[in-house]
Amino acid sequence: MYPKNICPDCKKTYTKLPASCPCGWYFLKDKENNLDKSKCHYLINGKQCNQVGSVSISVRGNEWFCSFHADEMREKSYQR
Repeated sequence: MYPKNICPDCKKTYTKLPASCPCGWYFLKDKENNLDKSKCHYLINGKQCNQVGSVSISVRGNEWFCSFHADEMREKSYQR
């Protein structure tokens, strides 16, 4: 996963976390309280995906994604 101060989409680094990135990515400052933990944790234009979160990207991860978004995040992580 990316550090909280780097945009996962355009890779821009921030010293102070903004509400959103110019590329369209939205940052949630208190992510744990704003997300439904049973749904996919992937955000689309600031809204949570409606699919059930069943795949974790990391072994000890606490973020769960639907299979489509998990595959997409894996592909993006290999592109770095």
